[in-house]
Amino acid sequence: MTTTFDFGDGPVLAHQHPYGGGWVADTAKVTDTAYIGPDAWVWGNAKILDRAWLFGRAQVYDQATVSGHAKVLEDAKIGHYAMILDNAIIHGFAWISHSAKISGNARVFEGAWVGDGAWVYGDAQVHGTAKIYGDPRIHGNAQVFGHARVYDEAEISEEAWVFDEAEIYGKAKIFGKARIFEKARVYHDAQIAAETWVFDSAEVRGDAQIFDGSRIFADAFGPRVIAGSRSWWRARKRERST
Repeated sequence: MTTTFDFGDGPVLAHQHPYGGGWVADTAKVTDTAYIGPDAWVWGNAKILDRAWLFGRAQVYDQATVSGHAKVLEDAKIGHYAMILDNAIIHGFAWISHSAKISGNARVFEGAWVGDGAWVYGDAQVHGTAKIYGDPRIHGNAQVFGHARVYDEAEISEEAWVFDEAEIYGKAKIFGKARIFEKARVYHDAQIAAETWVFDSAEVRGDAQIFDGSRIFADAFGPRVIAGSRSWWRARKRERST
């Protein structure tokens, strides 16, 4: 007997996975070792391999792949050519799209979006309503959350945090235990490390490097901008003199 199911674009040939009972389009590939929960959907040419698990109302579609021991939970969606690998966990209302890759022990959750060619790996976390797109790398124990955006070829690593409405873009690098928050922006080839904070409406750009734990912030005369080719001591000298 032919069985069909409507994944949202009209009925297609489908079946219920033997391990979990979730609906799987006949065009998709799901191994017998994978778990597809009763309310989860897999359609298009998606692949669920190895011991990957889908719980809740999770959806995986298009050409997306979930493999290893990865888990997609709750209302999370994985689409386009995205790959969820290893022990990664995607949950909440998170959306992973385009050619984005989540691997290692990384987690993406709440309402975060990771798209384009972005790669989140290691023990990194992306959550809140953060948006990661372009070709950035988020790894180590780094966190991006709140309404923050990281894009272009930026890199967030080690134990750095980017949050609130901060933006990191260009080829900027944030590492160490740096904190970038509120409405701060770091871009071009700037590098922020150690326990440096950049916050308020401050901007750090060009080839600026701040590695000494400075506090860079806006003052009563508008946002402070650290720009050009500056070593950490020049950046700090400017901070102290204004």
